[in-house]
Amino acid sequence: MNIQKRLRHSYILMLLIPIVLLIISGGLIRHYYSENESGAVLPQDFLTLLYSTMANDPDKLEKMDFLRKLDNLSGFKGKTNIYVEKANRTVMSLENSPIGRHGPGNGKYSPVSRWEFYFSDNSAGSITINIFDADLMKGFFISGGVTLMIAIFALILTNGLLSWFVARSIINPLKILEKSALNIKNEDLDTPIIYKGKDEFLDVCNAFEEMRIRLKKSLLEQLKYEENRKELLSNISHDLKTPITAIKGYVEGIRDGIADSPEKIEKYMDTIYTKAVLMNDLIDRLFLFSKLDLGRIQFNFQRTDMNSFLHDTCEELRFDYPGMNIKFHDFGSPLYAQADSIHLHRVVTNLIDNSWKYSGREKPEVTVSLKKLKDLVEIRIHDNGKGISEESLPHIFERFYRSDPARSSQSEGSGLGLSISSQIIKAHGGMMEAESSPESGTTIKFTLSMNK
Repeated sequence: MNIQKRLRHSYILMLLIPIVLLIISGGLIRHYYSENESGAVLPQDFLTLLYSTMANDPDKLEKMDFLRKLDNLSGFKGKTNIYVEKANRTVMSLENSPIGRHGPGNGKYSPVSRWEFYFSDNSAGSITINIFDADLMKGFFISGGVTLMIAIFALILTNGLLSWFVARSIINPLKILEKSALNIKNEDLDTPIIYKGKDEFLDVCNAFEEMRIRLKKSLLEQLKYEENRKELLSNISHDLKTPITAIKGYVEGIRDGIADSPEKIEKYMDTIYTKAVLMNDLIDRLFLFSKLDLGRIQFNFQRTDMNSFLHDTCEELRFDYPGMNIKFHDFGSPLYAQADSIHLHRVVTNLIDNSWKYSGREKPEVTVSLKKLKDLVEIRIHDNGKGISEESLPHIFERFYRSDPARSSQSEGSGLGLSISSQIIKAHGGMMEAESSPESGTTIKFTLSMNK
């Protein structure tokens, strides 16, 4: 039950329960009152005189002396009101108590007795006797006080119990949230937030739990990011130091005269140039990754025939990788997608370069193919390399990830190539995935939108 319904029901119960208790107590008091009301009994002498007079000399009932005589015989002398009516008109009355004509004023009458008869002139008459009972009046006020006390007690009890129940149903989840907030404040992100209620607090607790999970995940990612960053710095330092050391050595060789012939000098200069190009490429990758990570790369999306684009790219890369057999399965007809051809060229180049580096085969081979999926174009690049281990496969697109950090920089890059490629494809609105198994090669596939 939600909090709104709970408050509404408690309000209704706070009104209903006291009313029910008052009705019950009022009924019991009325029953008690009725029982006492019939307890007063007129003496036999009173009744004998009254009946004899009504039968033999009814006109005497119009005389005050006779009414006083009845009052003396009633056993309630000074506490009776006697009214005699003739033709529906009061002709004589004796009032000894403040009970009034038709009922109690400041007291309680019990019982109301009335007899009908005929006067000597055959006119209809009646005599009514009210007996004023001070004890019953006292009981009436006592019963009224009891009723009031019951009403007050019912209100206090109902209000207290319902207020406690509603407050408890609100305070308990607040304590859970308070404890959870303190745990998060104290960096305890392992304790789950458990709430079994079915009200508005369930959504709040679920939101807190989701926040806890995300904070924990974010913290773990941050720690992993820091570890990868440190590893990256270490790898980059090593990768930069190696060509710098080589350049320094060859420059010193030229300066010290070790390269004493034009052929040696040319060889040294070629090596220095190669190492400089390697350093420049590494720095470019770092710069590009940084801009992609910050979302500062501007893309120029155009309607591009992917069949023609991949055909030309594969032809170009055959000259860059002469030892690799690069195959392209022509789609057979133009297949258009929205793409930035410059950045997409980098993606294909990165993927084929990875296949070249990690092939492990004497005759590395790469197959590039196209496929149409509704409003998407899928590009698949499959190699015949040694494959990727099952543990490493889910992580190959993570930034700074290296499946084998122990490998030297001679056979492996900075670990940014696949991450850069994945980010470029995401910027195109597509997704990149990998399929691989040991010794069966690796397939990298990504999608591009035909209508971006």
